[in-house]
Amino acid sequence: VARIVGDYINANVDDPNYVPNVLAAANFLLQSDRGREAVAMLKEALPRQDAETRPIDIALGQIYEAVGDDREALRYLQVGYEATGSVALQRKVIGVLVRLNRFEQAQAAIEEMIGSDPPVYEHLILLADLSKQQAAMAGSQGDGASQIQAIGAHRKWLEQANQLDASKLQPYLDLVDSFLVEYATSREGQLLSQARFIVEKGIESLPDSDTLVVKRVD
Repeated sequence: VARIVGDYINANVDDPNYVPNVLAAANFLLQSDRGREAVAMLKEALPRQDAETRPIDIALGQIYEAVGDDREALRYLQVGYEATGSVALQRKVIGVLVRLNRFEQAQAAIEEMIGSDPPVYEHLILLADLSKQQAAMAGSQGDGASQIQAIGAHRKWLEQANQLDASKLQPYLDLVDSFLVEYATSREGQLLSQARFIVEKGIESLPDSDTLVVKRVD
C-alpha cells in the first residue's frame, strides 16, 4: 500500500493539491509505522511548498520532535516559525532550545515573546521549563549553588503561573514533583509538607482531577 501511495504522489507532482496530498500521504505512512518513508516523501516535496506557510518544514519539525531528534526538529521548526510567525511554533522552538540546553537562546526567545507586556500563563510555563532544565544541567555538573538557584526560579515561575490561572493542572503537578524529587534526596519533612499543601490546594481548585487525587495518595 505504501508503494502505491508513493507512486500516486510521484505521478501527480503538478497537481495543485500536491502538497496537501503529500502531507496526507505522509500521515498515512506514519500511521503505518513507516516513518522513514514519510520523512523521505516530505523532504522530496520541500521545494514545492508555499514559502509563506512552510507546511512541509513544519510537518518535518513535528515528526523529528516526536521521535526526540531535537536538533533536526529545531532546523525545520525554526524555518516554519520564521515564515509564519506562529506563536504555537515559537513555543515549540523554545521548548526544543531548552531541551538542547541552549539556555541563552531560549531565554532571549522567551523575552522576545513576552515583549513589554506582563508575562501571561504560557510565558511563565516556558520560564519554569527553562529553569527546570537549568537546574538539571547544574546538578549534572556538580554546581550545587546554581542548581538551588534554578530550582527556586522554577518554583517561582510555577507559583506565578498558578496565581494567574488556578484552573490549570500543570503548575500543581510540577510543583509537587519538584518538592518530592528534592525530598527523595534530602528527606526533609518540610518538603513533603509543602508537596501535600500544593496537592490539597490543587484539589480545592480542581476537585475532579484524578491525577491530583493519586498524588495525594502517593
